[in-house]
Amino acid sequence: MKKLYLLSSLFILLSSCSNDIRQDISEFLSTCSLEKAKEFTKTISLTYSSLLEKRTNQEELGETTISFVADLTNSDEYYSQVIETFSGQHHLFDQDSQMYVTYTTAETKSDESSDVFITTVYKEGYKDLNKPDEKSIYQNEIETPKSLIQSRIDKIFYSSNQIDGVSGGLYYADFFISVAKFDMYIDIQDDKLLYHLDNYPFKNDQEEGIVNEKIVMNSVGMLESLELINDNFTSSERNITLIDVSYNTKLDI
Repeated sequence: MKKLYLLSSLFILLSSCSNDIRQDISEFLSTCSLEKAKEFTKTISLTYSSLLEKRTNQEELGETTISFVADLTNSDEYYSQVIETFSGQHHLFDQDSQMYVTYTTAETKSDESSDVFITTVYKEGYKDLNKPDEKSIYQNEIETPKSLIQSRIDKIFYSSNQIDGVSGGLYYADFFISVAKFDMYIDIQDDKLLYHLDNYPFKNDQEEGIVNEKIVMNSVGMLESLELINDNFTSSERNITLIDVSYNTKLDI
């Protein structure tokens, strides 16, 4: 599954904020922990989309969509499925299949006859950029020892572990702890942490534009939704990223 996004725009605001953390934010974050998040999370159902378009006429330039489900109830019976589609400028060359992939699925489940998990991979695409209508198919099965499956589960929650906490997955509490001083952009409502950045300008030597972000995190520290709209005035392009996550619901598998 692809790496989910940190809120990099928050770091831009570092120099303008005090070191004090508002009490309601501090109390909310103190109840979050990675251990609680793992205990809470039995199933995951996630949808992700990233759309690149022209700002002037909304002409689509490229899009990526991802659907991901996982059952974490029992690591010995772990199950996951990811479906990805790519179009336009979002087409990427895949080294394994040696083609530009437009559609891929990967399903992981336990092999009851052996001590491994089997990931069945299917990909569609084309090998020649000048001949996108000439479709190619790639299929493969990958074995993962059951002793290593916990590390795969951990990557759903985080992919990077530093001295100040974990990041890079669906567990967002450590990141918010590190930026809790930005309290003007954070609210606590209905036992959820809400982050919002409205029409925030960015500018460097090469680009300028505005960013809008909205993030919702639940009471154990897991991401529930993310909306990021980046309007680049220099390139006249807009990137819209949306993530929605449901936990502990019955999976359609």
